[in-house]
Amino acid sequence: MLREALTEAAAATETALTGWRLDRLRAALDRPLLTVAAGATRATALLWARLHERRGHAAWSMGTQELRHRPLPRGAATVVLSGSGRNHDVLGVVSHLKRHLDGPLHAVVCAEHTPLVDEIRAAGGDAVVLPQPPPARGLLHLGAGVPMQVAAAALWHPGPFHACFAQAWAAPPPRRRPSAVVALGVGLAEPAAKAFAIRVREAGLAPAWHSSLRDLAHGSFLALRPDTWVVAFTLGHQRAAVDAQLGGLPPEIPVTVFHEPTDDAVGALGLFGQGLLTLDGALRAHGVAPTRDDVPAWGAEMYRAVLPEP
Repeated sequence: MLREALTEAAAATETALTGWRLDRLRAALDRPLLTVAAGATRATALLWARLHERRGHAAWSMGTQELRHRPLPRGAATVVLSGSGRNHDVLGVVSHLKRHLDGPLHAVVCAEHTPLVDEIRAAGGDAVVLPQPPPARGLLHLGAGVPMQVAAAALWHPGPFHACFAQAWAAPPPRRRPSAVVALGVGLAEPAAKAFAIRVREAGLAPAWHSSLRDLAHGSFLALRPDTWVVAFTLGHQRAAVDAQLGGLPPEIPVTVFHEPTDDAVGALGLFGQGLLTLDGALRAHGVAPTRDDVPAWGAEMYRAVLPEP
């Protein structure tokens, strides 16, 4: 069962982060923070930044290509997040960071003896190696972000966190396969909304994007169709406003609202769990199970392409 796999991954991460390892990382990041990631890990990098802001520090989250075209914040600690530690986009951006960064450089990975760990340590930085996540299921690696999400929470919030996944529930999928998916979330709920939209796209279930209620109200509602699936992620007091606004949608548009009562790291992880379990159920219900055989040649070439330095 997916829930059990996610819970085990979270518990293993909590065990690995006890003691001096967690204290050392917390001390190293007690300053402004820049988080960098590629692909689906972008959502987890955003969670790191949002939680860091709660501690009174400035925080930024960038993708690997975006970072190359923006000035780097002075004196910030930088954390590069990568599940495999082998993604060429991530490795390329580390070379860029080493040339332009004036603050400490760190990496968080889920695999030992990887090129990313070697690069970071060669540059005098520190790499935190977390336990391996659950095995990939086809192209959709549902549990890949769990260790890094738990690590972000454990830095600034007392655990335990595995209960966030053990107690997560799955909402029923829409009756019809959606033609598009809109994931709504702001604040600490935004990372889970972003992750949901990314995973929906990566699975090939439907085109998807993440937004906020107010951005949706500024004309994006015109893109909604009866087979659009609107999925909202809410924490604490956010639920009332979301219910009030989404209650005005035409009744034929399916709406799912996820909610956690606490607006903190525990609530944020609970939303990740609910989104993962619900997406897994939706893929099963609509017979969507992509494998590497479904990847077109042009898509594989696009992924392997190495962009030149700007």
